[in-house]
Amino acid sequence: MVFSRVARVCKNDMGGRFLLEDTWTTFMKARLNCSRSGEIPFHYNELQSTFYLPEQDLIYGIFTTNVNSISASAVCAFNLSSITEAFNGPFRYQENPRTAWLSTPNPIPNFQCGTLEEGGPGGNLTERSLQDAQRLFLMNDVVQPITVNPLLTQDNLRFSKLVVDIVQGRDTLFHVMYIATEYGTILKALSTTNKSLQGCYLEELRLLPQGQIGPIRSLQILHNDRSLIVGLDDRVVKIPLARCSSYPSESRCLEARDPYCGWDQRQRRCTTIEESANMNQWTQNITECPVRPVSPVCCDDIIEFRSSSSWIDMRLLSIITQNNYILAI
Repeated sequence: MVFSRVARVCKNDMGGRFLLEDTWTTFMKARLNCSRSGEIPFHYNELQSTFYLPEQDLIYGIFTTNVNSISASAVCAFNLSSITEAFNGPFRYQENPRTAWLSTPNPIPNFQCGTLEEGGPGGNLTERSLQDAQRLFLMNDVVQPITVNPLLTQDNLRFSKLVVDIVQGRDTLFHVMYIATEYGTILKALSTTNKSLQGCYLEELRLLPQGQIGPIRSLQILHNDRSLIVGLDDRVVKIPLARCSSYPSESRCLEARDPYCGWDQRQRRCTTIEESANMNQWTQNITECPVRPVSPVCCDDIIEFRSSSSWIDMRLLSIITQNNYILAI
C-alpha cells in the first residue's frame, strides 16, 4: 500500500563520520493523513500536488485513491506547526521484518539544525547518535490536517495540480483554490473552515474545445498580472483571476459567491473591491455555496499562447514566471 509522507532534513547535513558517510543523518519522515471520517475512514493515500502559502504557514495537498481503484480525490491542508509536532514526537521502529512496529522515544525531541556556517550536524554526532539516525527515521505520529474531513472531495474524478490565492473580501480573507482535473478542466473552489461553506465549488472552467480532453501540465498564479497561467500539451493559457464582468446582473453577481467580485451600487455593475469607489456601496454575499453548473463553462476572456514551431513531439512539464518572461519547460 502507498502512503504519502513529508520528509525533513537539515540544509547543512553533510553526512556522518565513519558511519553514514555521504548519507543524511537528520532525515526523518512522517505520514500525512487525508481521509473522510467515519466508522471506517476512507483514506486518500496518494499525494499528487502541493502548494505552500508562506503567509499562513499552510501546505495544501491534492490526494487521490490508487490508480487501480475507484477514482476519488480530496484536498487537505496542513499547518507547519503540526508537521513540526510530529517530528518532535516518538519514532516508529521495527527490529526486523518478523517483529511488530513499536513506538520508540525520540532521543532529541527538539533537535535544531543550526546554521550553514556552523557546518553539518553529522560531524558532531556520537557513534550512538549515528546508530540512532540509521535506524530511527520514521515518525510514529501521523500529521493531521487542519480540519477533521478534507476541505474538498470529489468522487469519480482525479485531481492533478492546484494553486491557492488569498483574496480580500468585503469582511474577511478567502483562500481560493484552482484545481486541475484529469479532463483538462479547472475547478475553482473555496477553502474554508466555515462548515456552511466547506466543499464550495464556485465554477468549472473548460480550456479545451467541447468533447476534447487532455492533461494540464502546469498551474501558476501571476500576482502582478492577477492571472492564472495554465500549461497544456500544446499551448499556454492565461486566465484573469477576477472575472466579474461575466456576471451581468446584481443577482448573478451575488449568487456566484465569488470572493473576487461584488456588486457596486453606484456603478451598477459587478466589480472587484479595488474597482469600487465606495466600500459602503460595494456588496458581497458569501454565506452559502452557489448552485454548481452541470457542465463546465468556457471562458471568453482566455488568452492563448502557441509556439510557432510544432509541439507535437514535446511535453510541457512546468511553467516558471521570471521578471517579464514566461518560461515553458
